[in-house]
Amino acid sequence: GTAPATSWAVGQVIVDEITIPVSADAPAGAYTLAVGFYDVAYGDRLPAVDAQGHRLPGDQATLPLLGDAP
Repeated sequence: GTAPATSWAVGQVIVDEITIPVSADAPAGAYTLAVGFYDVAYGDRLPAVDAQGHRLPGDQATLPLLGDAP
């Protein structure tokens, strides 16, 4: 939250750790997390692109699992 997207440089890596609570009664298994960004001024969804600049379908990026997945 301390580095707004307007301050990012091309190729810069921004780390922002976020804890996502999962209900204790959620079914066991691996889950997929998809993220996207919105234009704060207009609420419009921003396009998501891969490392080569190609637009991703659905304007979202799917994050890889890290660590030990159940």
